[in-house]
Amino acid sequence: MGLHALIARYGQLANAARGAEHRRGQQFNTLVADLLRHWGVDDVEVGVRGLDGVDEIDVTFRIGPTRYLLEAKWLAKPQSSDAIVKLAGRVRQRLRGTRGIVLSMSGYTRHAAKTAQIGQQPDVIMLDRSHFEAILSGLLPPEDLIEEVITNVARHGGVHVPLTDLVLQRRPGPPPAFTIPPDETVQDQLIREMAGGVSARAILIGGPGWPEPEALSIHPDRHTLLVTTGDGIVAVDIRHGTTQWALPLPGCRGTAIVEPDGALLTVCNNAVVRWQAEKLEVIGGGFTGNSSLLSGPDGPAWVFDNTGTMYDNLVSLTGLGAGLGAEDRHQIDFSANVWNATWLERRRFFLAADGHSAVVDLDVSNHVDRSAWVESPQSGPRPLITRDAKSIITAAYDQGVRGSLYQTSTTSGRSAQLAHLTVNRVHGMAIRDDRDAYLLADIRGNDPSPHPIVISVAGMGPFVSPQTRRSLAGPAPSDDTRDRQSS
Repeated sequence: MGLHALIARYGQLANAARGAEHRRGQQFNTLVADLLRHWGVDDVEVGVRGLDGVDEIDVTFRIGPTRYLLEAKWLAKPQSSDAIVKLAGRVRQRLRGTRGIVLSMSGYTRHAAKTAQIGQQPDVIMLDRSHFEAILSGLLPPEDLIEEVITNVARHGGVHVPLTDLVLQRRPGPPPAFTIPPDETVQDQLIREMAGGVSARAILIGGPGWPEPEALSIHPDRHTLLVTTGDGIVAVDIRHGTTQWALPLPGCRGTAIVEPDGALLTVCNNAVVRWQAEKLEVIGGGFTGNSSLLSGPDGPAWVFDNTGTMYDNLVSLTGLGAGLGAEDRHQIDFSANVWNATWLERRRFFLAADGHSAVVDLDVSNHVDRSAWVESPQSGPRPLITRDAKSIITAAYDQGVRGSLYQTSTTSGRSAQLAHLTVNRVHGMAIRDDRDAYLLADIRGNDPSPHPIVISVAGMGPFVSPQTRRSLAGPAPSDDTRDRQSS
C-alpha cells in the first residue's frame, strides 16, 4: 500500500465524528501497522495479547535484533505518564532487549516525561503526532527516526525528543558566500546571443566549496534569494553576496516558498515541511521522484510530482491543505516526459515536457487533450517560471542547449528565444517582476569544478513573436567573441 493511500486514511481518521474515538483508536492501530509494513519493518502484528489473555499490546514489531511494543493513543487531551509507566511494566515482563514506545497523537502533559523516567533506567520512548507524520509523509523512515531518538536519549538522557531537534541536531557550518564580479570579463564570456530588448548580467559568483544547487526562489523582501541545496536552504543577499542558512535541513529539493506569514515551505525527501519560529512541521507527503513546490496568487501552494520511469511516469498535482491528510491530489493523464510545472492562475498549470508541453485546467479535467499541447522549443525544460498567466519562461537542462532561455505563449503555443548564455547548467529561475528574473546557473571556466553564478535577466516583457524579436535584436557577436566564448 502506497503512502498516498495511507495518508488518505489518516485524513479520514483525523476528521472522525465526535463519539467515534474508540473505533478510531482501533483503526489507528491498523494504520500504524500498515505504515510499518509499507516501510519494510519486520514481524509487525496488531493486538497482541499477553499470557494472562487480558493485557493487549496495540502493535508489536522488530527492527534488527530489537523488539518493540507500541501503545498508540489518539485522545482529546494530552497523555499523562500513566500509559508510559504501565507499558514500562509490560516491557520488564519480556526478555531483555525489548523496548516500548508510546505514541500519543494529542501530545503529553507537562510532567509526563519527567515522571516516566524517575528512579529507573528508561526502557520506553515517547513519540507524538509530529513523529508519526514524519514517518507517514516520507520525511524519515521508521528505522531512521527510532534510531535517531534512541541515539539522542542515550547521549543526553530523557525519553522524548521533539522532531525539530531530531532532524536538525547536526547543524552544518556557515554556507559558502558569493562575491560580486569585479569587472566585465565574466559578462563578455557569458552572453552568446540575446533577443532584442533583453539583457543579461552576472551579479554574483560563488566560490569553491558550494554544494551543487538544485533550485532558486526569491524572498518577498526582493533582496534575498533562496538557494536549495542538498544540505538545506541558503539565503543569499543579492546586494552583497552574503549568505546564511534559512533552513539547515538535509534532503531539501525543489523550489522553496515563503508564505505571507513568513513561514518557509520546502520539499524534503518525500515530504513537504513548514519551517517557522525554529519549529518544523509536516504539511504534505507521499511524493516521489521529481517534486517541486508551485506558488501562485490564488491560495496555498501546490506540489508537482513525477514518479519517474520506475513507476510509469505518473504525474500529479497536489494542493496543500492545513496539514497532512488534507491534500487535494490530482493524477494527470498526459502521455509525455514531464520535467516540471508552473502555476498559471486559479487551477491552471503549465506542464513542461520534452517534445510537447501542455496546459491543464483542473476545473475542467485531469486529462490533457491533444488540443492543449504546446510544442516545446527545447529539450529538458526543467527550470521554468510563470511570467504571467499567458506566458512562461523555460531554461534548457540538456547538454548542447544549456543556457538557452525561451518564452512561450500559453494561448498561441508560440515560442521565442530570449537568450543563449554560455553556462554549464541552469539550476533554477525566480521571477523578480513582470519583466525581470534571476537565474541560478554554474560556469566552469578554467576551474575543474563549476562555480554557481547568479544572472539578472531584464527586459523580457509580454510575449513577442520570434520575427519581432529578431528585428529588435542588436548585432550578433563577432567571430572573435564567439571563439573566446567557446574556448
